[in-house]
Amino acid sequence: MGVISVLDSLSYLRLSIIDATLMILLAPPLLYYFSLRPLIKVISEREAEIAQRKQTESQLRIQTQALETAANGVIVTGKDGRILWANQAFARMTGYSVEEALGTPPKFLSSGAHDPDFHKRMWDTILSGNVWYGEVTNRRKDGTLYVNEQTITPVFNSSGEIENFIAIQQ
Repeated sequence: MGVISVLDSLSYLRLSIIDATLMILLAPPLLYYFSLRPLIKVISEREAEIAQRKQTESQLRIQTQALETAANGVIVTGKDGRILWANQAFARMTGYSVEEALGTPPKFLSSGAHDPDFHKRMWDTILSGNVWYGEVTNRRKDGTLYVNEQTITPVFNSSGEIENFIAIQQ
């Protein structure tokens, strides 16, 4: 082997060592920039989503507890007027269990004390998107009459259409 070929081999070895050194030095920043940085960003976004979800769940638990334990009767109906949800105060007030009320329109409580025009005005008001306030004479399951003050509020969906009604009774 000649001197030139030894020098060429040493030069190649030196370049290989420099290349390897550069790779060792550049690997961590490149790894961070192309692999870890996007991963860290995704993890941070997920952590923020989880924190937001936990906050929303906590708020929902509080609101649900408030509605379920309220002293006033509360019912939620669909736009068609059928009861979708009721609290225990409604059940105590009417004598009907929540299960008996679900799926039925509240007219099963009708006492007959109001003329059809009364109910038409009420429905016209809430279907036009306005809140209705008034006193209603209803009939309990045992047949006794009771008067309650009632507020019926329309609930709008994201398209601005009425989706539900919430009635609060005392």
